[in-house]
Amino acid sequence: MSLLNIVCPYCLATNRIDSSRLAIRPGCDSCKQPLFSGRPSKLTARNVNTYLTGNDIPVVINFWSPSCEVNKAMEPAFAKATLQLEPWVRLTRVNVELERGLPRTYHIRSTPTLLLMKNEKEIDRKSGLMSASDIMSWVSNKI
Repeated sequence: MSLLNIVCPYCLATNRIDSSRLAIRPGCDSCKQPLFSGRPSKLTARNVNTYLTGNDIPVVINFWSPSCEVNKAMEPAFAKATLQLEPWVRLTRVNVELERGLPRTYHIRSTPTLLLMKNEKEIDRKSGLMSASDIMSWVSNKI
């Protein structure tokens, strides 16, 4: 039995979950919402530290811009990868047009850029258009 800390995407409470229960998609102890929704979580300056310090699973951050055609083209691929990688990896998004400080903090120069984080440390990053299988392969090879 291995206990993991998992942050709720709704109320940001940290939940202690037995790793064997991840596959059954557990709910939050505080707000009762699902801990994994099948959709990327939205990261902001307000919640980014909670996600990075509170999750024992890897976190993928997609820095994206809604006004960029390449980002729009990658959106379905990132959504599909989220469905496949959850609950073993938390996939998130940062809208760089709304959260201007976060791209500077993480030295993001272009969008889309994906960061793979674990235990508050950057494991790897990848920029440019990727398919769902490219995203899943990249994450799987790095964790």
